[in-house]
Amino acid sequence: MIDNFIQTIAQPQGDNLRRSWSDFFLSKSRNKFLCQITYRFLSDNINVIDLMESVNGFADGLDEIMDEYTQKPHFSKDAIQAYVLLHAKFLLSFDGLLLMKYKFRQKVFGLCTQPQ
Repeated sequence: MIDNFIQTIAQPQGDNLRRSWSDFFLSKSRNKFLCQITYRFLSDNINVIDLMESVNGFADGLDEIMDEYTQKPHFSKDAIQAYVLLHAKFLLSFDGLLLMKYKFRQKVFGLCTQPQ
């Protein structure tokens, strides 16, 4: 079940040369602990309305995240802040929990070396 879900989280594919902002952002090694937020979650107004009203620059950052790029985009402060805030909300959703479970099972977060 989880493997099928992992394959379907990317936004709809058009031109194979175009990639989402989050594809570029998550490819950086320092962002390996973050999950790919589903396109469905990003495009659902109920998930972003409170952030649009309370965070300056959120709408601009979200627009940047939703665009597709053929080359590495500029990672603006607004877009990074928007992604991190949306990521926190996304992790509370069923899809977000599934992705974190997958990362945990893949040992992305490392292993505890303490003896049992």
